[in-house]
Amino acid sequence: MRWVAIALLLAGCGLTTQVRPTPKGTLVAELSVGGPAAVVGAPIPLPLSALGVAWGVLDRADLSVHTHLTTLAAARLFGLDVGTSVLALRQSGAVPALTLGTRLYLFTDFSTGTLGFYEASLAASWDVGRFRPFVAVATQLDTQALAFDVAPALGTEVRFGRFTLIAELKWYAPNRDVRFSSVPWLSPFGHGAIGLVLGGRYAVLH
Repeated sequence: MRWVAIALLLAGCGLTTQVRPTPKGTLVAELSVGGPAAVVGAPIPLPLSALGVAWGVLDRADLSVHTHLTTLAAARLFGLDVGTSVLALRQSGAVPALTLGTRLYLFTDFSTGTLGFYEASLAASWDVGRFRPFVAVATQLDTQALAFDVAPALGTEVRFGRFTLIAELKWYAPNRDVRFSSVPWLSPFGHGAIGLVLGGRYAVLH
């Protein structure tokens, strides 16, 4: 089962960064798609996808849960993640808001075993009208192999009332040498893979 998960970059590739916690009392439906790009004539991001909800439980904190659709459809690998984000610092002028995030991923085929991954992230963001540009970095721990990966990112949210669009450019695992990988990743300096993730959020209850 492990090689299938590794081929799909294990977890989190199809999720956008939680830039700010969901406001208290708000329930948000979330859908995202994308991932690291392979060069097949042209760079094509993997269509990894996730569907879930986030709930604002406190003024500065939320809870979220997602299921991973592509791993289930392509590899019969059920994926689930549960996470939380906390606003550690509010924006003050040019000083960005800082959000800390944590997430636990579980993947299983219900027969040969379960894979677990833990992710921690930090996002800095600015409100500029309806736009919310951000920079972020995430680190992920494979709880079985005890191996770390990192993923810096930049992107923006664009808000339209209850609906928010997200576009995010990520550099997946720049700490890994992929020059001899069987997959032709879009890879700066032969390390990691550049990818694109697009997402949408809709406030169901507000």
